[in-house]
Amino acid sequence: HSDSIRNSVLSHLGSPVWHVREIAAHTVCTFMLGAEWKNSLLALLDSPTNSANLRHGVLLAAKYILERRFALDPSTAFGKSKLFQVLIKANFFQREFLI
Repeated sequence: HSDSIRNSVLSHLGSPVWHVREIAAHTVCTFMLGAEWKNSLLALLDSPTNSANLRHGVLLAAKYILERRFALDPSTAFGKSKLFQVLIKANFFQREFLI
């Protein structure tokens, strides 16, 4: 059942309604808190995005996943990697997660 729920939530990342995409992106985070979260995130980012809405939803999900991981354990959220440093410099994360 969890796969069908996850697939349903993922399908809403491409909604034409911004608020629905945002809620779906937040919900996707709950599916990516396990040990395989990095692989799941990379798979999500590699998935085909044939619309601007879906690209936006996927990027929102990536942002929320990284924020959540960083809040739970900063050492696992790409710690000192170059990508993570670039995202921090670009102000990708909300301030409250960096304090």
